[in-house]
Amino acid sequence: MKSIYIVPIEKKMSSELEQALQEPSITRVADSLHYLVVHAEVKQYYYELKYLRDEAKLLKLLGDGLKQLDTLKKDEKYKAEIEELYLPNKDDILKVLSYYNSFKEKFTIALAAMSVAWSPKCPKCSEKGSERREG
Repeated sequence: MKSIYIVPIEKKMSSELEQALQEPSITRVADSLHYLVVHAEVKQYYYELKYLRDEAKLLKLLGDGLKQLDTLKKDEKYKAEIEELYLPNKDDILKVLSYYNSFKEKFTIALAAMSVAWSPKCPKCSEKGSERREG
C-alpha cells in the first residue's frame, strides 16, 4: 500500500511561484475570486479552481467569474463593494494563463488558497478583522 504524504503548500512552493503570486496581475485575479468565494459566497469557483487541470477551463472559469461580478454589481447589496475592487483586465488574464503554463496545478492550487484566505487589501475582510479585535 502506498503512503500519501501531505506537504503544506509553503514547502512545495518554489521561489519563482512565490514571486509570481505576488505580481499585481495575479493579486487582482485572486482578489476578484476572493470576493466571489468569500463575500458573495459562490463557493463553486474555489472548488473548480482547486481541481482545475486545463488551460481552457481556467480561461472559462475566469471569464465566468468576471461575468458573475458584473451581474452582482447590478444588485444594490454588492454594487458598492464590487466598485471598490480593481477588476482584472485582459493582460492580467493572459499573465495568469502564462503562469499556469509554467507551474500547472501548483499555480491553481495556490490561487485557490489565495481566494479563500483573509486579505488585508479587502475592505470587507479588514472590517471584519477590526470588529473581532474590538469585540
